[in-house]
Amino acid sequence: MPQRLILHIGLHKTGTTYLQESVWQLWEDVGYAGRPTPKGFRTSEEAVFSLTQPVLLMSNESSGGSLKQSYLPGKTWSGLQLAKLQELRELYAGKYELGVFIGLRKPAAWALSIYKHYLKYGGVETFEGFLGLVPGTPATLEPEDFQFMPKIRRIEEVLGVAPFCFFLEEMRSQPEVLSQAMAAYAGVAHGPQFVAGEALNEGVNEAEAEICRKLNRAWINRGCLGKGWIRRNKTTAFALARKSKDLGLLRGSTEPLGIPPQAREFLAQNSAGDMASMLEFMTTQRGIAAGSLAGALGLTD
Repeated sequence: MPQRLILHIGLHKTGTTYLQESVWQLWEDVGYAGRPTPKGFRTSEEAVFSLTQPVLLMSNESSGGSLKQSYLPGKTWSGLQLAKLQELRELYAGKYELGVFIGLRKPAAWALSIYKHYLKYGGVETFEGFLGLVPGTPATLEPEDFQFMPKIRRIEEVLGVAPFCFFLEEMRSQPEVLSQAMAAYAGVAHGPQFVAGEALNEGVNEAEAEICRKLNRAWINRGCLGKGWIRRNKTTAFALARKSKDLGLLRGSTEPLGIPPQAREFLAQNSAGDMASMLEFMTTQRGIAAGSLAGALGLTD
């Protein structure tokens, strides 16, 4: 009987680093191949082949397509995801019984976190400009990129498996229920244990965001404003903004970065149908009531 291999492939900004550093490595019922990449291996994908346990887990959010590369000209997140899925199929299809974990997040919070990531890696636009809501400014990411079901269908088509989808919010609201569901999908007796109170990286605040935009526009990605993409992925501006904060030199609002009304309305409209389909997919897969999952995600508030 072939080993079962679960591929945790992101998505970006859904608590992936927390899972890799604090959860997956401590899951006793599975053999774990980074990230962090095990010593002696070039990539976590290669490390898989050294593991002998019946059930294995490989975690690499870039296996869902590199988010930072999608900000560059000629790149799309959907195209990068497709290429990585095809690479995974070449590596593992026929050698393992495959499964997929894919992390999700409530759409507005997820989009905001992606925007912070964009600023960190050289972004020059406001949130509205990033979404393509400013006249003359193309969207850096397509509206479909902020939807879940297209990514799920792509996984099904390329890898031939229905992924186990989970929301970051479930880790906080019902960790034991989520753990049991993951164990059932993986085919092991015990699920992973989520660390209570674990802090998640929430990126830049209002003042840091303004520093990032100004420095990136003037220096790192000069001339890219209004083009819908950036030329380089560099974190220099972010590092300077964070250093200014640490030294008490930061001027401006230190409030958390918020979502402007126009952006919030766009995201709500863009995600409405997708979230309904996503909840239907998840409740069918797990055999639970839709109301239970919606309540866990805070969608009934």
